[in-house]
Amino acid sequence: MPRWWLWLFNITIVFGLVYLAIFPGLGNIAGLVGWTQESQYENEMAAAAEAQEAVFARFRDMTPEQLIADTEAREIGGRLFGNNCAMCHGSDGRGARGFPNLTDDAWQWGGSWDQVVATLTNGRQAAMTPFGAVLGEEGVRNVVAYVQQISGQKADPEM
Repeated sequence: MPRWWLWLFNITIVFGLVYLAIFPGLGNIAGLVGWTQESQYENEMAAAAEAQEAVFARFRDMTPEQLIADTEAREIGGRLFGNNCAMCHGSDGRGARGFPNLTDDAWQWGGSWDQVVATLTNGRQAAMTPFGAVLGEEGVRNVVAYVQQISGQKADPEM
């Protein structure tokens, strides 16, 4: 066997031992730097929440009518709709096979602002899963504004 294979083997063993000493990898031993995947996840989620707060802060106190009239809110709602709703309701909101068309005015659970918010937040008995935790309060408001805009309905929270 070539001598450099032996050196490479020894280097990989030393690297493995150093890695296990620095990072957690031996059961309950935390490692020298104290890194955990939970702390990394929490840091990344806090950074994402901070970035989202900067985007959604201006929409928090808007009325439904103001949200529908705001181009940026509709664009955000459209992106959220595309990421979370389009797989069932279609990218244009016309519904896929077996899923409701959101562009007409015949809505099974009602099309008022509060009814659509309730549907998104809590889901419905059929195949509609709740999206309140996924989208957050501002995301739900933006998606409702977008859905009501594509259906041609006027946002009226008093309906």
